Amino acid sequence: DDLKEVLDSEVFIDLQRLRDSARNGVPPSMRQQVWKYLLRVSILDKSEEVTHVKHQLEMYHSFSKQVSTTDTDMRLVMQACKKHYPRLFADPKARQKVEHVLLCYLTP
Repeated sequence: DDLKEVLDSEVFIDLQRLRDSARNGVPPSMRQQVWKYLLRVSILDKSEEVTHVKHQLEMYHSFSKQVSTTDTDMRLVMQACKKHYPRLFADPKARQKVEHVLLCYLTP
C-alpha cells in the first residue's frame, strides 16, 4: 500500500505523495498519523521528530500552567468581587459579563 510506504519512510515524509495517496481514502488506523502530517503538526523530517515532539510537549505544559494560574486567579478575584458587590453577582447576566472582563484582564 502506497500510503503505508510513505508513512514508513525512515528519513523524510513526501508530503505531495502523502496527499495524493490520501485522496484515495485513509484507513481509520492511519488517519491520526496522516492528518498530523497533512496539517503540519508533525514535521516531515523524521530526524527532527523527537526534538519537535519534545518542544510541543514543553509548549503544552507551559500553556497548561498559564491556564491553571489564570483559573486560580479568576476564582480569587471573583470571590473578592462577590464579597464587595453582592447585588452585581445576583444577576447571572451581569456576573457572566464581569467574568468575561476579568478573564481578558487575567489572561497573559
